[in-house]
Amino acid sequence: GAAILNAGYGYRSLPLAGVLAMLVAVTVAVASQAWEWRSRATPPLPAAAE
Repeated sequence: GAAILNAGYGYRSLPLAGVLAMLVAVTVAVASQAWEWRSRATPPLPAAAE
């Protein structure tokens, strides 16, 4: 947020940082899911409860 304010944008622009971070997170999640689906690797087995 500080970088946006120092760049001359106002406080109204601060929510854009959250929106941008959310879009990056969704992009990474979708890419990860697609990569995992394409690899057809079997998921690791859960650890046995002790």
